[in-house]
Amino acid sequence: MKPISSVACCALLGVLATIGCSGGDSATAPPSDVDFSAGKPRTYEATLLPLPQSATSSKAAAINAKGQIVGLVGGKAVRWDQGALPVELGIFPGHESSYPIGISDDGDVLGAGVPPQIEPHIDSHVLRWPASGGIEDLGEMCCDAISSAAISGKGEVAWVGWVSGAIQGLPALHLLRHGTLTSFEVPEEGFSLGLRVVINDHSTVGAGELVWSSHAGWTPLVSAYNNPGTVEITDINNRGDIVAEDVIVEDSKGTLYPSKGTPVPLEADFIPTSINDFGVITGRTAEGEARLRYPDGTIVGLPTPSGFGAGPVSLSFTDINDAGIVVGTVLGPIGGVQVQRAAIWRPVPGSH
Repeated sequence: MKPISSVACCALLGVLATIGCSGGDSATAPPSDVDFSAGKPRTYEATLLPLPQSATSSKAAAINAKGQIVGLVGGKAVRWDQGALPVELGIFPGHESSYPIGISDDGDVLGAGVPPQIEPHIDSHVLRWPASGGIEDLGEMCCDAISSAAISGKGEVAWVGWVSGAIQGLPALHLLRHGTLTSFEVPEEGFSLGLRVVINDHSTVGAGELVWSSHAGWTPLVSAYNNPGTVEITDINNRGDIVAEDVIVEDSKGTLYPSKGTPVPLEADFIPTSINDFGVITGRTAEGEARLRYPDGTIVGLPTPSGFGAGPVSLSFTDINDAGIVVGTVLGPIGGVQVQRAAIWRPVPGSH
C-alpha cells in the first residue's frame, strides 16, 4: 500500500482525503462517479497510505470492493479502513509472525502465519481474521508459499495444503465454503513448489497452471507461446477471465485467457498481477515498470505519489478493484533514506 505525521493534513487536488485525518472523502473509499464499465483509460491521483508516527515502512497486498486495504506496516499485518491509520490484525497465539494475503468484501482478512521453528522444517499456516474480530488458524499451507492461499469477495477461502493422513504428504486443494471444508487432490503433473492460488466469487480456483471448478474439475492452461515456460496463474475475475505469467528461464511473458475466445499473448511488455471484472489489469513490464492495461489494449503508467526526493523511484501494483482503485508499493528516497511505502491510486471522477 516519507515520514508523515499522523496529524499532518495536506489536500491532494481537492479529491483525496487528507492523510491521517478524519472526515472528508476517504483515500480508500471507492469514487462515487467513476464509470469503469467501458474500460477506458482514466486520469489517476496517487497518495501514500498513512502510517503511525513510529513506523517508516509499509506494503499493500490487496483491496476489496469497499476500499479496505490490507498490507504490512513495520512487518506486521494491518488493515486500512476509510483512510484512517492502519489497524494491526495481530498474530495467532504461538506463532512468530503473520502476513496478509487478501480481504473479502465483508472485511474478512486472509493471511499466513509462521509457527516457531521447533523442527528442522515446519509449514506456514493459513490464518483468517473475521471482520467480527478474532483470529483463526485454518491449517497448514503447502511449501511455505505465502501466496498459495486466497479469499474471494464472498469470503470463500482456498489454499493448497496436505492431504490429511497421507504418508507422502500429497498436496491438496482445500476449499472452505459456507463453513464447509472440502479437499481435492492436486494432480501431480500440475504441482509445483511456490505456486500461487487465486479464487473468484464463483469458487473457480487457479493454482499454478491449473484451474479447478466444481463442474469441470482440474484443467491445465496451455501456454500461448512457441517456447513455453511454466504457466503461473496470477488472478481470475468473476467473468472467468484469467491472467497468467509464462515463466521462462531468465525471461517472463504475460497472457490473458478470456472466458470466451483464444488466449491473448501480452509478451514481455506486460506481465499481469491482477484483473478486475471490467478487464482492467495491473502488471509490470519485463523491466519491472508498473503499468495498467485496458481491454482495448492500451497500456499506461500511473503517477508517483508526492513526498519522494531526488533519485530512482519504483512502483509495483498488487491489486485493483472494480472501481478501478489500485494498491501497491513505492520504493524510493524520503529524507535521504530509501523507504518502502504502501500507496493507493484512485481514478479522478469524471476524467478520461
